[in-house]
Amino acid sequence: MALDLTICLAPVQTIIGDKFVVFRDKLINDGILNPPYTDAPEFHDSILNGIEYWNGKKFVKYFNP
Repeated sequence: MALDLTICLAPVQTIIGDKFVVFRDKLINDGILNPPYTDAPEFHDSILNGIEYWNGKKFVKYFNP
C-alpha cells in the first residue's frame, strides 16, 4: 500500500533560528554570500520553494514557485 504524502506533508511554519540568522547575515555583510538577508520574504520563499518530495518516480516540488 502506497503512502499518500500529499496528506502527510504540510509545512505549517518555517522557523529560522537566531544563531543561523546572525551567521548568515554576517556572511552576507562580509561579501561571502549573496543576499537576500534572512528577514527578507524572498529568503523564506526560497526555503519553501526548495522543498521536494518523492512521488514514487521522481522528486517533485512541494510548492509551486
